[in-house]
Formats: sequence, structure tokens, C-alpha cells
Amino acid sequence: MTNSGFILSNSIEAYVRQGISREEARYAAHRQLGRMEQIKEECRDMRRINVGFNGKAELARGQVATDAYFSTLGLPPAAGRLFTEEDDKARQQVAVLSYPFWQRCLGGDPSILDRTITLKQAPFTLIGLTLPSDDRGEEPVRVIL
Repeated sequence: MTNSGFILSNSIEAYVRQGISREEARYAAHRQLGRMEQIKEECRDMRRINVGFNGKAELARGQVATDAYFSTLGLPPAAGRLFTEEDDKARQQVAVLSYPFWQRCLGGDPSILDRTITLKQAPFTLIGLTLPSDDRGEEPVRVIL
């Protein structure tokens, strides 16, 4: 079963448990999956950006995402937290780094969470780290803002 099929099946069952008929549950789950695919496409805004911390800079692949990105994909943080609706509403300058980037370029320093890093020459608060591996087969994104 594909990832989308798995998500669709789980969503249908969740709606049925809430008392919705199976037909209505299927329709609602397809709508939800369609929104998820749209969100994923919107989040594919990838580009190379400079990441700076403690006087050092590293070029990394970046991605813009909303609070729905991680929750829609069901991905928890490896450390810290991920984006929230409040971050989006307040247009907070927050970022999440990939675990491998954090290990390689920042020495795996746990004290960096909640500290300021520079992205595209602007200050961002580092709020979290992604999981160590990404099994979706895509080139790893190193910075998510």
C-alpha cells in the first residue's frame, strides 16, 4: 500500500469511528488527502539558502512550510518542536533543521535549540529538528522555514 493509500485508509476509518457513514467518510478523506497533496506542493518551494551560526555559514537546501506540513505528514520532531498555527498567524521567524545538517554543520550541539540562526541574512529562532532519516526517497531538505 502506498503512503497516500495508507493515509486515506486511516482517515476513512477515523471518520467512520466518529459516526460518519462509510460513503461520507470516503468523501471526507479524499478531500483531506487532496488538501494534503496541495500543501505538499506548496511546500516544495525549494532553494539554496545561507545558514549562519556563530560566525560560520553553510549553503543548504531550504523549504518554506506552514504549520500543517509536519502534522499532515504525521512527522514528529527529533528534538524541540515543529511549527504551530500560532507561528503562522504571528508570522514568527522560526526554523526547523534536518537532523543530519544539525549533526554535520552544528556539531549536534543541543544548546542551539531556541537560539538565533541566520537564514537568508535574517534572524530566525531554531525551534526543532526533523527525524534523523527520511525514507521518502527525496533529497533531504536541510532547513525548513
